[in-house]
Amino acid sequence: MPGGRFDQVKIAGSGRIDGDVEANSLSIAGSATAKGNININDISIHGSSHFEKDLRSEAISVAGSAKVDGSIQASKLSISGSFHCGNSIKGDTLTLRGYMKVAQDVEVEEFDANGGFSISGLLNAEQVKIKMDGTCVVKEIGGEKIHVSQRLSSKLTSWLQNIFSRFSKKKYNKMRAEIIEGDEIYLEHSHVGTVRGSNVTIGPNCVIDQVEYSDSIHVDPNAKVKNKRRL
Repeated sequence: MPGGRFDQVKIAGSGRIDGDVEANSLSIAGSATAKGNININDISIHGSSHFEKDLRSEAISVAGSAKVDGSIQASKLSISGSFHCGNSIKGDTLTLRGYMKVAQDVEVEEFDANGGFSISGLLNAEQVKIKMDGTCVVKEIGGEKIHVSQRLSSKLTSWLQNIFSRFSKKKYNKMRAEIIEGDEIYLEHSHVGTVRGSNVTIGPNCVIDQVEYSDSIHVDPNAKVKNKRRL
């Protein structure tokens, strides 16, 4: 189909959009490719999709896989499956249940991830909640409240790790970042260069090069912090 202005766009099976599109809603069940800029209020994807330019929407829901070569601006982005963005993401809330890869920055009000991700730039959000169920790599994290943990509870994870490490060489998921900066910070299973915050808790199985704090710090006996400095 060509580009243009529409009320509703529905693709069932396989389809291609050749130009820019403005619409109230886009529903994809199957596979689709969009070669132009997309400006649609509500986008629902069940299957696989490839957007070759920028994507603008109030709400995007992905159940399956999607790839966006350009930038994304969405008030609400919900991902269940795999997602790839070749530029940056801006919005209000981002909910991840699966795996996501972003080539540049992610700037949202609330970031809620249960899975794995790779963010080459900055993850900036007021609320950052990460439950690792896969590889989590990010250059920097900035926010007010930052909570990083395993998908299982820390006690259960530690117990399972002690049991299974006797029989297997499997490595449990870890967060890797150069810098994490916030007001309230809680970390588990994280390898970080510098952690900077007001109230900082370094949980089990963390390796931190330096922690800079202003109010309080707690370090788990099973964590390693090379340097601590009060601001």
